[in-house]
Amino acid sequence: MPEAGVEKQQTLGGLLHQEIKGLFLHTNTIEEFNALDLESISRQIKEEGHWFYVTIFGDLKGYNFHYKFNLIETQTEFKILKANKLAKFLNAE
Repeated sequence: MPEAGVEKQQTLGGLLHQEIKGLFLHTNTIEEFNALDLESISRQIKEEGHWFYVTIFGDLKGYNFHYKFNLIETQTEFKILKANKLAKFLNAE
């Protein structure tokens, strides 16, 4: 119940659709994963316009998963491609 004198406001929820360039690097061995030169990867993907990268190694025998995530600093502005109300989105799928 709102407090006396406080006007109730309606909020509109929804999903935002945003495309962000990124890179996923999957390695086949833990040695390859540990040997990655992350500084070099960061410089390279920043030049290519990527915003983030994730390096991944999955040991499927032991169910051990290793990953490193890096968000590249950028001056690019976010551009929302489209916004949908949650109910509309769920009904369309």
